[in-house]
This record gives sequence, structure tokens and C-alpha cells, in this order.
Amino acid sequence: MPNGPKRDRIAVSLMLAMAVGNACTAAVTSVPYGAPDATFVDAGTIDAPFDGSPMIDAQPIHDAGSDVAVGDAIVNPLADATSDGSVCNTSFTSHVTDVAALYSVGALPALAGGAAFEIRSYMTVKQAYEGIKVPIYAPTRMKIIGSAHYIPMGAPTGYLADWALEFVSTCESDVQIGFAHVKDVVPAIAAVSNATVTSNSGAMPVSQPVVFEAGDVIGYYIKGLNSIAWDFIVKDYRVTNQFINQARYAGSKLLNAICPYEKMIPSIQSQYLALLAGPGLAPSDGGMKCGTVMHDKAGTIAGVWFLDSSADAGVFGGTSVGAYDSPNAAFIGEDKVLYLAGFVHSSFRLDSSNPTYLDPEKVTTKHCYQLYPTPSNGDGYLYYQVISNTEMRVAYAANGTCPSSMPSTYQVYYR
Repeated sequence: MPNGPKRDRIAVSLMLAMAVGNACTAAVTSVPYGAPDATFVDAGTIDAPFDGSPMIDAQPIHDAGSDVAVGDAIVNPLADATSDGSVCNTSFTSHVTDVAALYSVGALPALAGGAAFEIRSYMTVKQAYEGIKVPIYAPTRMKIIGSAHYIPMGAPTGYLADWALEFVSTCESDVQIGFAHVKDVVPAIAAVSNATVTSNSGAMPVSQPVVFEAGDVIGYYIKGLNSIAWDFIVKDYRVTNQFINQARYAGSKLLNAICPYEKMIPSIQSQYLALLAGPGLAPSDGGMKCGTVMHDKAGTIAGVWFLDSSADAGVFGGTSVGAYDSPNAAFIGEDKVLYLAGFVHSSFRLDSSNPTYLDPEKVTTKHCYQLYPTPSNGDGYLYYQVISNTEMRVAYAANGTCPSSMPSTYQVYYR
């Protein structure tokens, strides 16, 4: 396999999104791991770490020479520039699905399973399309470099196996496009993939990097069978998102994540931005933006935090100390909801009607959030205290009301 400057830069990471319950619409909601935020699921079905996926080599996987027909697509691994040799810019000139089938699309960041800080946009399909194959299209000319066919560990009987797919733009290999929870793929992808169903969602290199033109069908999503949404992910390795402790994010998928709709041409982009909505909510005319994964603000509790103080520990998730999970996050979403994530494998959401609602970017010393929809119910709290730009304390209680000072049973988190 040839060497190249981008050889070890394409990280594939896929999180389980399964649903077996109903959306919650209370002013504060706690949601377990394993599904889009507003849905209750079995907490034992998470099948991938926060940021610990295998690496995919983005370089050509077989010798160049002539194009090779594979099903209804063409293998052309060296088609990474325009025919006249000029520099090109990746532009999404095609829809990525049939917009009429979409109920909503999610802004960044996504809280995968209710807690893990994620870079995907959840593509929620309308209930009327349950059981119907909804096509997924190539938004631009791109080639597949990795795939996985799997059923997550702990999935219920009858769960239809998922496909995880990774592509790079043939125009710019720095642009990576990913899809998760695809339920069926076209023959051209099946022909170069290991179709054996496993429990591992980490995409592995395909045997040949099949090229798809913008608008080509690459697969299908089928709502139902414990699945309510599929994932759309875009990374640009020329983009470097900024965090307070930048060293911790070396190699992290958060480092290069961009809004999946950013590269769409305006006439297409506007249709998806009009569908932006918070978890479990319908789209509104509130001018909601696509969002960002960058929420760190020095001297406040805003952003992402970890149990391990060492930057060398990276941003891997899945660790907990009692009720406290890592990673942990505090931010105001594009839907204006306050998200306090990383407690008992869940996230809490407070809207502006909560008397303790306060933007984490404004918490510079200490603040207690009461976790109830009305002041008459004392059903728990989160007490935060800023120690420095890279350290904070948090005390969580499942019952009771906010105390006057930080409890002694707090947990320390680090940037």
C-alpha cells in the first residue's frame, strides 16, 4: 500500500443509534447512551468508543492503470483532480437524500446516546416512511474507502444490520464524507466490501475504491426495526477546530469536523437548513444554525471536559466514576436548550423556563442547576465550580434542591 502524507489521517468512528421508546419533551430530560438524544434506549447497546476507531488509509488501494467496472460504478482511484489539471473545490451539487422523507436534521454537536459529544447530523425520517427504503445519494463525486456491516452487541431480535460507509471526495482527498446506520447498499459497494455481519462498527478498507458520481444512489435507510435516524458526517482535514487544551485533540475526529451542509450549493443547502431542529423537536422558523463542536470558553464551564487530567489520554470516552462520565459537556445548543451531558450515561436539558437556566459561558465562578421542570419539584441538581481554565468541580445529586455551597462529594474534571 503506497505511503503518503495523509496515510494516517482518516479516522472512522461510528456510534450506535437505536431507539425503543418515545421522545421526551419535558423542560429537563435525561437520556441514556445509544440513540439520538430525545429517545430512551437500552443503555447496554453502545458498540464503539467516543473516539477510538481504526484508521482508514485514504491513498489508492490498488495499482493505477485502467478503470475497473464494479457493478454500476467505476473504480478510478487516481481521479483526484479536474481533467485539465486545475485545482478544484468540493461542492455538494446533489441532494444527499429525498428531502420529502425527512422530518428533521440535527445540528452539531450531536449527543450520541444522550451524552457522547459527536460530529454527526442525525437525519430523522418521517413516521409515514416507516418500512420504506429511503435512498441515500452521493452529494458529490466521491470514492468509497471503508465499510462495515454489523449488528451492535445487545441489539434486539429482528434488528436489521447496519452499514457504516466512509468516502473521500475525488476532487479533494482532504474532504471525508461518512454515513452510519445505512440499512442497504448498492451492489457496487457490496462487491468491494466484506459483507459478513459482525458486532464491530469500525469501517475497514474496501478492496477497491469505487467512484460514485454526484446523485448516484449509494444505499438506503429504512425507518423501523429499532432505528429512527441515520447519520451524515463530513470532515475537512484543512480545517482545525480550536479547543483550550489543543494537545488533547490530536487525532480526534472533533478536530476536523464541519457542518455536513456547509459544502452544499445554496439552492440545496437552504432546504436542509430549514429542517434543522433540536432532538425530538420539529423544525421551526427560528433561524437555527448548523452548529459547531467548538464550545470551550476559558474561565467558564462551557465546553468538553474529561476525567483524566493528561492530554495524552485524548478524548476517548466510555469511562465513568460513579455517576460521572467522560467526556462531559456543558453548552447552549442551536435550539437554545442548555445541555449538561455526561451524568449517569445521560444528558440533562433545561430550557429557559427553568429558574436556574444560565449559559455555561457565563458561569465564571460557581452555579447550581436545578434539574426540574417546575420549582415545586426538587428532583436533583448539578453544582459546578470553576477552578481554572483547565479544571472544574461538579457535584451531581439525583434528588433534592440546590445547596448553598459546593457539596464535599464533587468530581474533578479537566480540559
